[in-house]
Amino acid sequence: MTRRAFTIVEVSIALLILTLLIYSVTNLLMSSGRQYVHQEESVMCTVEASNLISILRKDFEQCIASGKATDSFLVAKSAISFKDEVLRFSVAGKNSSSFMQYIFESQNKVIRRQNEGQDIPLAKGLITYFFAALQILGDDNVIRSYPCDPEKETPDPPFPAKPIKAVRVWIKIFMTLEGKGTGKIPVKQKYVFRVFPQRLNRQLQSIWYVRD
Repeated sequence: MTRRAFTIVEVSIALLILTLLIYSVTNLLMSSGRQYVHQEESVMCTVEASNLISILRKDFEQCIASGKATDSFLVAKSAISFKDEVLRFSVAGKNSSSFMQYIFESQNKVIRRQNEGQDIPLAKGLITYFFAALQILGDDNVIRSYPCDPEKETPDPPFPAKPIKAVRVWIKIFMTLEGKGTGKIPVKQKYVFRVFPQRLNRQLQSIWYVRD
């Protein structure tokens, strides 16, 4: 009895099927790996953003204007500023008022929180954009932004002849966090949120009563 040997065609077909199978499994493993990395980077951005937002909200709870000015609008403007990528506002310190600073270092992709000698880096090299606008609602029912709100298409109206009282103030913050992601597609998360300094708003209302 003679044995039947494999022909070259049969061997070629078997090798082709094996190659396709290995290629499919490899692609599946690589795709799963990329998806895992993408999800991991996304979670990291979300955690760091949540941490930064939480710290900002907590710090702004201590925001309070210094001095004895009687113009509520000027008091609001003097308490909070954003200039040259530095968010600066006055807070109640241990003995008196001090300043809190959030410095955005675009090259290092980090936010530095500075207050009373402490310097704490936040966002772990993930933040690529940071912008803050102080927004003041006047008793003329107009919201004015300092600096201008990037989402607002029209400029703020001019001030009327009579003095304007600050009804309420808040800070509108824009930020973007980016992870490495996979390939040429980075993980990018954009956030726009508002922070309301309660102590400062109560202080502005007390100025109303003094003037009235």
